[in-house]
Amino acid sequence: MASDLSVLHTIAGLHTRSGGTSRVVVDLVDALAQLPHLSISLLAQSKPRDDCLSNASEQVGRIVAESKSRFALGLGLPFRKKLDWIIKAHKPSLIHNHGVWLPVNHWAAIAGKRNGIPLITQPHGMLA
Repeated sequence: MASDLSVLHTIAGLHTRSGGTSRVVVDLVDALAQLPHLSISLLAQSKPRDDCLSNASEQVGRIVAESKSRFALGLGLPFRKKLDWIIKAHKPSLIHNHGVWLPVNHWAAIAGKRNGIPLITQPHGMLA
């Protein structure tokens, strides 16, 4: 029997107004959650009560780091705090980081390196 693999997907936000990348990530984690021996979590950040895309699959562990502060969100500070908590509580087998340029992408890469967690960075066309 294969061992369980836990994958933490990270993205800056899942706002309905954000466009393609947010929708693609939600659809991806929904599909991956259907695979056996795979545990999927999704970490994003937003303001309280922001209109965010919903997962179709209840099997996805959805975590949203919230803050009222635009400054804190801009620096990815709520994301960083929640990411550190997730790693301490249940160290994922892999981090799949969606995006390149934002502070949340930086925090995910740093956390992976510091904790010996392999990292996949998917730029979603941001390097074109």
